[in-house]
Amino acid sequence: ERLVVAARAWSRDQKPPREDDESLTHLQSLARSTVQQVTSRTGSARGFELSELKASLSRLHRAQDKFAKVNAAAADLRQSLAPQIMKEAAGMAQEAEDRMNAATMSSADLAKLNA
Repeated sequence: ERLVVAARAWSRDQKPPREDDESLTHLQSLARSTVQQVTSRTGSARGFELSELKASLSRLHRAQDKFAKVNAAAADLRQSLAPQIMKEAAGMAQEAEDRMNAATMSSADLAKLNA
């Protein structure tokens, strides 16, 4: 539930916080593991145990659906960040190229002065 609330607060121009991303991954793997364990036990369960396992399985599937929504929100954020990251990278490349050109021109000017 905390991750669902946190996902709503994530800014559209930043990646989700690392701890939230790690928590989501951990909880998803834990839910998958638990679903596998419950599913394997339903084959041999009878009566009350079977009904409790089915109810648990239903709750686990709802939790997985919520994780999927949070994960989709994180993916949307990452996708919306891609153009911004590309723009920043292009700006950095241009800045490096400008500095290289300035350094080259300075070297050429020095060579002319020394000649």
